[in-house]
Amino acid sequence: MASHDFGPGASELSSLKAVEDADILANTQVRYDAGHIYTRSGRLLLAVNPYKQLPLYKPETLEAYRHSLQPQAELPPHVYAVAASAYLGMVQNSFSQSVIISGESGAGKTETAKILLQYLAAVSSTAGGDLHKRVLQTNPIMENFGNARTVWNNNSSRFGKFLTLQFSASGRMQGAFM
Repeated sequence: MASHDFGPGASELSSLKAVEDADILANTQVRYDAGHIYTRSGRLLLAVNPYKQLPLYKPETLEAYRHSLQPQAELPPHVYAVAASAYLGMVQNSFSQSVIISGESGAGKTETAKILLQYLAAVSSTAGGDLHKRVLQTNPIMENFGNARTVWNNNSSRFGKFLTLQFSASGRMQGAFM
């Protein structure tokens, strides 16, 4: 596999010499300043909203995570790694998977959910079907229920969102329930 840029500092927080709050924050700042908004801590992904578009979601990036058998270990921390691990766990082990996206208002939860759905749609679609496109189109509907303007965010959600995706045994997306 090609060499990948894991960025400055520790891309895996467990590799820090000390895990005090100040050490974690300093490491996160170093990574963020260099454009590495993702840091891993075991199976958890820490994402810092850059409040701007970054070139992190290119088709070739998606393909690298799609073709990795151990995306959490072989590749840099990324929301694609979380999605790929969940998808692989579902397809290889036939176990249901859950991804929880949590954070403060304006943290980027909705954008992260969109990126995760785009990955799952890309890896689970088949030629001729448009179900994955229709599932992606549900996100704006979810965004518009219960939103309000806050001091931190122009469009802040007032409730949790829960989306269940159904897949066939072969990993093809078959449906969704909101």
